[in-house]
Amino acid sequence: MTSTNLVDTISYYLKADIQEAGLDKHLTIVCRQDGMPVFAFTTSNESMDHLALGALTAGMWQAALAISKYLSNNESEMDYRLSFDSTSSGIYVVPVCVGEEKMYLGLFYKDVLNLGQLKMKLRQLAFKVTDYWNKYHKENIKKEDGTLFTNITDEEIDNIFAFSGN
Repeated sequence: MTSTNLVDTISYYLKADIQEAGLDKHLTIVCRQDGMPVFAFTTSNESMDHLALGALTAGMWQAALAISKYLSNNESEMDYRLSFDSTSSGIYVVPVCVGEEKMYLGLFYKDVLNLGQLKMKLRQLAFKVTDYWNKYHKENIKKEDGTLFTNITDEEIDNIFAFSGN
């Protein structure tokens, strides 16, 4: 499994979970700390600039994190959530650990009746992103254990490198 396949595999399961949670009519995005989106999904026909939204999400998070340092030095970044919303629309962002890298899982939503339930579903999705990465990344590492050949004899090695010219 290559890293591209790893991302594709995680994306496949993540899309299914987004749909199952009923979040698919909203834009769900996972972006790196530099703002580059690594995943974006919505079933809405609205055109959205994922690159701009990823960059703005990361910038918003980092600005809010800088402000939070004035409030408390005891909290971990992973304990925070970022919400900018009205009673029915807005943005909700939670941090996720993908391997050693921190990323942001964001939901851009509108026309929501139960905002608390929506936010709970996104937090649950954040745990699944981490779980998927840990599960599939560990499988990927096991498959790429650095062993080029297994159970090969000296004779087979000799045959591989034997000169068979005239």
